[in-house]
Amino acid sequence: VSDYLGKAVEEADQQDVKRFREDWGRYHGLINNFDQVRDDVRAAIRYAHINLPIGQEFNGVREAVNNLSECLNSVEQIFYDEAFATTQFQPPLKKAREKYYEVYREVHSRVLHASDELIEKAKEAKDAPSMQVLNTMGKYLEIASGAHERGKSEIEVAAGSAIQCDIKDDTSLLEHLQSGPVCGCGIRIDEAGGLLEEIKAAAEKVSAIPDAALNVFSEFLLNHEVQEKIRAEQDAILKPLLDAGDVKSVKELLLGMSAEDQADLAKRLKRVLTGVRVRKVELAEFRPSIEMVSRNEVEKVVEELRQ
Repeated sequence: VSDYLGKAVEEADQQDVKRFREDWGRYHGLINNFDQVRDDVRAAIRYAHINLPIGQEFNGVREAVNNLSECLNSVEQIFYDEAFATTQFQPPLKKAREKYYEVYREVHSRVLHASDELIEKAKEAKDAPSMQVLNTMGKYLEIASGAHERGKSEIEVAAGSAIQCDIKDDTSLLEHLQSGPVCGCGIRIDEAGGLLEEIKAAAEKVSAIPDAALNVFSEFLLNHEVQEKIRAEQDAILKPLLDAGDVKSVKELLLGMSAEDQADLAKRLKRVLTGVRVRKVELAEFRPSIEMVSRNEVEKVVEELRQ
């Protein structure tokens, strides 16, 4: 006690005794109350630091969180004064959690719903007719196999934007949010809007990948050298590829075939195209012979690009 007072006990006055009693009470209060409120205080601090989006629907939770933040100004008293913690801290914390849960549940649900749709579209895209054509013909033709594999890879990358969450019911979500404002899946309320747009954009991209992949293969079949080799073969099964004329027509031709006919066509093409080497050329690699292009020289540059 003398160490605490900084003087001999017999020298202590009434003020010293009063201060000692108050501090001793706080000390015992801290020991008895700390473990009970520690986790709630940590949760309150997490809630007090969330960034809420702008919008009228967030006004209620914003007010509740601001009130909770004010309570944290007395965080020391929360720890040692059980009555204060019970009457002045727990009610604002409970209200902040409830108000936050109301808006977070909707945001969380929208993101997961969009993610489920993205995953479903990715599955559909992998099994799309265009991908089936490439898969069938890819067993015999490297160019078709490459387009199929690139398409699958692009679908998987786009589907990676989907958010997976183990929490599927409201009760479990509410329980998880007791410790803080972010679900274990990582969805943050201030980032959910951008995340939702990203997922929806990925879903649109996924849906377009199969046709884009088949476009690559169709363009290859329209290549001048490929067409000349097909023409030289004089094969009645291959002749429709000469009559198609454009990417759309080639795609319609391939999609209209049975899997058996696609395989037969691929086998014939493999025989005809022996010796043809395909290399993907990036536009940045293209160096036209003319650097300054006038209007009447555009077609020449286009033809160089095709070659």
